[in-house]
Amino acid sequence: MTSAELKSNLHKLIDTINDSKTLSAIYGFISAKSESKETKMEDAILTHLSSESSLAKDWNKPEEDKAWENL
Repeated sequence: MTSAELKSNLHKLIDTINDSKTLSAIYGFISAKSESKETKMEDAILTHLSSESSLAKDWNKPEEDKAWENL
């Protein structure tokens, strides 16, 4: 099933639900999945940026340059 078909089917199913608790649970589940993907990407970027300066202390040493000069 394509993404468009899945979205269409989800819309049809959700339109049949009238219970606010059920709709709220579905909304919470979908929101959590969406946020967790964005949060993981943001966390990865922040980790990269925050660790770069710390790692640079080891990378920017003369002995490190010597170790890599033949590669």
